Amino acid sequence: MMRFAAPLTCLAPMAAADSLACEVAAPCPTGGCEAVAIAFDINRDEFAPAHDPNEPPRRKVTTVQMGNARFPAEAIVMGESRGFWAEGGGGAHVLFMVHADGSAFYIDDRTGLRMEGTCAG
Repeated sequence: MMRFAAPLTCLAPMAAADSLACEVAAPCPTGGCEAVAIAFDINRDEFAPAHDPNEPPRRKVTTVQMGNARFPAEAIVMGESRGFWAEGGGGAHVLFMVHADGSAFYIDDRTGLRMEGTCAG
């Protein structure tokens, strides 16, 4: 009878988090418009299917740092694109999406503000 002793190792699963750091600015014909920094994290583990199909859907929340403002937003992962959606002041809704190539856009539906830029992470 042969016995093999193998060490048992338990590894805690590592969170699959994406940290994004971005700079966006409104289109500016003179090229001298000020950029706004946007940073947020997405925990991809939150997008895993529920263990029990009777569980209610969970919101995937992230905290966004945009310039000096800090606010909660609902994280979005669609294929290779990542981003967030948030309710802004005065009933506005904002959408921020980052494509696989790092290009990004921000839209505020109440004011019509649109910004574009790039992200790393």
